[in-house]
Amino acid sequence: MKLNKEEIAVGALVGGAFIFFLKWWTVITIPLCAYLWALGGAERTSLEWRRTGVTVTLMAAFVASLWGEPYFWVLIPCAGLFYGATTIGYGIPDENDDGSALGAFMYNLVGGNTFWADILTRGTIGLVMGISWGYLAFFNIWGWLAGVIALMAGFPAIVRLI
Repeated sequence: MKLNKEEIAVGALVGGAFIFFLKWWTVITIPLCAYLWALGGAERTSLEWRRTGVTVTLMAAFVASLWGEPYFWVLIPCAGLFYGATTIGYGIPDENDDGSALGAFMYNLVGGNTFWADILTRGTIGLVMGISWGYLAFFNIWGWLAGVIALMAGFPAIVRLI
């Protein structure tokens, strides 16, 4: 089974976006999320490797790094929201594929320009993923905002760089 370089990079981004909270745990979350994200997108594998695997990895790391903080357990519902965010597809319509609902919406919004549709679609997904961990803002608003911006900018940038 061959893993896609772009998917590995996206998984690494997801695993490291909230480094201000995960601290040294990012040494574990970056490679593990990169592998699970790519595995979930590989042929003949289940998307649950990505959805559940990355969600559980991040949740475990957040709990471990924030253990003892007041109300850290409130992050558990955030994990459910993050899981939901991972189900949003980022496909753009073309002659072979209808794309995802979000991708089709963005494609129509920008008048069929695939470049901008892709950037807006992936940026929106990054934003939704970042907002799903919104409770982190109560611990450190700037660290949370940095993570949201990293996801929002990183998702579209990766597809252009790799």
